Amino acid sequence: MAVVDSFDFLLKELERTCTNTRDILAVIGVLYACKRTLQCLTGLLKATNDHLLSKLSYISNYKKRFGPWAVVTGSSEGIGLAYAKELANRGLNIVMISRGENKLYRAAKDIEEQYKVETCTIAVDFAHGKEIYEKIWSLIKDKEIGILVNNVGVMYEFPQLFLDVPVEVYRIG
Repeated sequence: MAVVDSFDFLLKELERTCTNTRDILAVIGVLYACKRTLQCLTGLLKATNDHLLSKLSYISNYKKRFGPWAVVTGSSEGIGLAYAKELANRGLNIVMISRGENKLYRAAKDIEEQYKVETCTIAVDFAHGKEIYEKIWSLIKDKEIGILVNNVGVMYEFPQLFLDVPVEVYRIG
């Protein structure tokens, strides 16, 4: 008889414990679901900020934030031209520096017509060394420049940090 009473008592205790365990597991499940929901909402808010709000708030403030002029080197074609067009699209006047004079003037004219901004073209070859900087400075010294996109590239013999590259590499011509 004692065995049957003990088993009945054990069964009731297990039933009560399982109910409490079920409640605890349900609370843990709700907490986990809340955590995942917050993670999803945080990701959604971050994506909204990165891809929508940042574009709306900064598109008209480029001149105020950086000044009216941007300098883009290597801007007659390719990535440099794309940078020049995007900065012009945001309302900045563009100083375009490149070695190809004809391409440079055509690109500048296209930007002026399409985006209604001013351009200043400087045709120089950066391979000619330090003497080109005087010419560049004489043409930009009166402009308030806030952005520089240095798109002039030099190929090294092997990968190096920019500050470790010897000056001779830039004296190609």
